Amino acid sequence: SKRPQGDIFKLSAYLAKVITKALAGSIEGAAQSMQFLKSTANLWSKNQVAAGTHMALTWVTPAGFTVSQKYCETECQEYKARLGTSRVKVRIYADTDKLDVAKMSSAMAPNFVHSIDAAHLALTVLRCNKKYGMTSFSVIHDSFGCHPTDMDKMVECIKEVLVEIHSSLLLQVLADEVSSKLPSELTELMIQA
Repeated sequence: SKRPQGDIFKLSAYLAKVITKALAGSIEGAAQSMQFLKSTANLWSKNQVAAGTHMALTWVTPAGFTVSQKYCETECQEYKARLGTSRVKVRIYADTDKLDVAKMSSAMAPNFVHSIDAAHLALTVLRCNKKYGMTSFSVIHDSFGCHPTDMDKMVECIKEVLVEIHSSLLLQVLADEVSSKLPSELTELMIQA
């Protein structure tokens, strides 16, 4: 088939919106969770910017790891130089200390999900070791691997840990963590989201 013509970035953005809308209709709970995560990060970031503090948004995963999310606005400095007979423009981008509210919001859902995936992986490896003495693993992101003779044991541990993690109210735990660090009037807004 023929490649679509036009600005690939604009076409990709359009397609992303269409897919997001379609998914929202078919998996409503996931869309609501994603919106809650975005709203939480948005509320946090706007509060930090308004207070002039610009602190990272943090949460603790079920494995006990603290995740710190801080995306800052960037500023661009442009320099003009001569290189032989040519003129060259060099742009240098650097982070500022000011939180980027839009980036904080858009990154929250994938970062939260990745942190839960990482917790699941870490807790599964620990469970396999403690329960069966397993010490050989091959893991990448959210892919679990072990020696073929240990596969049944690992699958059992994967399922056990998955049930344990998702038996807790992960979004409520996050909401409680974040709201404990916000002024009470903002906590009400977060609960309504």
